[in-house]
Amino acid sequence: MKSGDPSASMALPDPMRGSGRLFMWPSDPATADLVMGIAMHLRRRFERNEAHGCVAVHVDERHAVLILDALRKHLSAESMLTTRAVYKSGLDEPSIADIPRAEPLESFIAFARAKWLGDLITSRRLTAWFQPIVEATQPDNIVAWEALARGLSRNTQVPILPARLLSAARDAGLVAAFDRFVHEQALTGFVFPDTSEVGLFLNVTPRTMEDPNFDLGHLQRTAKDLGVAPSRITLELIESETIADMDRMQDVLTYARGLGFGIALDDLGAGFSNLNLIHRLRPDVVKLDMDLTRNIEADNYKAVLASKVLEATRRLGVRTVAEGVESAAELAWLVDHGVDYVQGFLIARPSPTPAVAPREILSA
Repeated sequence: MKSGDPSASMALPDPMRGSGRLFMWPSDPATADLVMGIAMHLRRRFERNEAHGCVAVHVDERHAVLILDALRKHLSAESMLTTRAVYKSGLDEPSIADIPRAEPLESFIAFARAKWLGDLITSRRLTAWFQPIVEATQPDNIVAWEALARGLSRNTQVPILPARLLSAARDAGLVAAFDRFVHEQALTGFVFPDTSEVGLFLNVTPRTMEDPNFDLGHLQRTAKDLGVAPSRITLELIESETIADMDRMQDVLTYARGLGFGIALDDLGAGFSNLNLIHRLRPDVVKLDMDLTRNIEADNYKAVLASKVLEATRRLGVRTVAEGVESAAELAWLVDHGVDYVQGFLIARPSPTPAVAPREILSA
């Protein structure tokens, strides 16, 4: 990661400020019908402007991201490239001068999402929350905290969950900058206990790890400046993106270990597509995905799969964390089958500060 203020590179002009209309010129009638269907489903006003050959959807700041997300989700990749879009405030109709500045919907959405992220950062509404990771057999003993990205909506202050934030960062091509900002927020907002080896897990995407601008040495120096040994930090490689270059990833992880960081592999069991990554990446910790642990005591299929994973990791000397533990029955099954650590709502929900004593967690 390079030094400097990451918010500066993310503060882009806002293409959708205030209330107005998003004008789209689909390349075919079927796409136009789909755009109108999306607007209707979201209960947004729209018009089909035959004179200008476009569809106009009424937008306000509160619904802008929702509309753009729906368009990105339901339109094909080809339609995203061939449909052109421009935003006009108020009820102004598009003029001849607006046509040249209309851009592919894909680019328009990336631009808008980048601005949205930039606004979260510059207004200090993007930060890190923390969730404890505890010993499975002694859930009052915290071994680490996981830092989780959280944004706050401008009007309601309702938390914006990581999946939506990461999706926006990916669309805007700002994943590495996003990861870096959250890491620095987490390091500066987390108080490492002096009397224990409690650690901190930092989420990082494969795309960030492969980015030449992601400077692990800077992360190490930041930690040391705060008086934190890198050995107390674990980089949690999340499986939200495909690893493009396995050889480079292995080299980067070797370098990270040389700097003192631990390595964790997230979402084990989310489709089981990353089981093969264990022997390639040699993580110190693997985390069982919440979809695998949810109701595991009552699902024989999950139980058999998880048992085999836990047996293999135990023989390899890889520690395990079960995510998303919400019931005493789930915890009991996991303890019986040798999971090392657990996290989830049964223990504690994520919070803005990690200043919760272990025994307060279980009595909260």
